[in-house]
Amino acid sequence: MNGTWLNFLYRGGVLMVPIVLCSIIGLALILDRFNTYRRLKLEGFAVEGGVRQALGRGDTAAAIGHLDGNESAGGLVLAEALERYHEGSGSIAISLCPYSP
Repeated sequence: MNGTWLNFLYRGGVLMVPIVLCSIIGLALILDRFNTYRRLKLEGFAVEGGVRQALGRGDTAAAIGHLDGNESAGGLVLAEALERYHEGSGSIAISLCPYSP
């Protein structure tokens, strides 16, 4: 057992157990956050491209359609702003910032 990682853990004593457990949990959290952010980034670009194309054509209804079912904070704010676009900038400001002076 000389030179193996189990020997290394054994020589480290009792404190090696929490260190190893925290390392495993930390690695799991890092991988989970990486996967979540990667998914958000990919979904965000897909929504952004469709919305940008629809707005380029001047079709706000199609842009809102691209945002249907998007539960991200940015998607919800953009959908609310586009729904109130025809009411003017004052309506957009009121709907997005109800507590601002």
